[in-house]
Amino acid sequence: RWKAFVGEMVKALADPGIAQVSTLRFNEEIIASSLSFWHKGRRHYYLTHYDPAYARYSPGKILLHRLITQTFADQGVFCFGPGTYSYKEGWAQS
Repeated sequence: RWKAFVGEMVKALADPGIAQVSTLRFNEEIIASSLSFWHKGRRHYYLTHYDPAYARYSPGKILLHRLITQTFADQGVFCFGPGTYSYKEGWAQS
């Protein structure tokens, strides 16, 4: 039921501009996607997924770069969320 729950949540929060589903495509095929939330000038990075067939090209990192760039263009703050995960170290020290 997780997929149905996330789908309903995104539908409810997309119209007011809170939830954003972002995708990275190659030849019209989605190779990476993410779900983030925008609240009070802060983008909260929540869920991400990429196609393992394209892993060597780092589609997740490319999509993350675009989200961070978009956040700065919107004059916001990008929040990776809690936890010490290695993927965060390439983007920020704190």
